[in-house]
Amino acid sequence: MTAKRVLVWTGGSDFGLTEAVAAVRDVEVVFAADRAEAIERMAEVDAFVTSVVPWSSEFARALAASATLQWVQFLNAGVDNVERLGVPERVVVTNLGAVNSTVVAEHALLLLLALIRQLPMLSSAQARGDWAHRAVVPALTTLRGKEIAVLGFGHIGRRF
Repeated sequence: MTAKRVLVWTGGSDFGLTEAVAAVRDVEVVFAADRAEAIERMAEVDAFVTSVVPWSSEFARALAASATLQWVQFLNAGVDNVERLGVPERVVVTNLGAVNSTVVAEHALLLLLALIRQLPMLSSAQARGDWAHRAVVPALTTLRGKEIAVLGFGHIGRRF
C-alpha cells in the first residue's frame, strides 16, 4: 500500500502533532515551513491537518485546485469560515467536535462571571494599589434574575 501523504501545518508549533501523525502506519508527513509553503504543498498531499485560524480564500483556492487532497482535519470546533469560502464535494472536512467542548464551555462561563463581577476593573485597580470601592461597588451585579442566551448549538454551546 502506498503511504498517504499528510500535510501538517497550523501556523504555530506543530512539532508534537507532526510526530503523532508520523507514528500512524502508512502515513508520510509533509512539512511546510510557512503559510506560503503550506498553500503550495496542498497540491501534493492526500490530507491536511490544520487550524481554521489561518484559513483564508488563498487556502480555499488551493484546496479547490488540488487534484489529490481528499480530507482536511481542522483542530478546532467550528468550520463555518471554511464552509463559507467553499469546499469541493470530493473533500471531507472534519473537526474536533466535542473533544474540548467542556473545557471551552467552562472557560466561557468563567469569562461571563469575570465580566459580571467586574474582574477586569478589580484587577486593574489592584495592580495600581487602589481599592476602587466607589467605582466597583455600583457596577457589581449577579446572574440572579438574569436571562442568558447562548448563540450557537454546536458542542460548546450545548455544553455551556
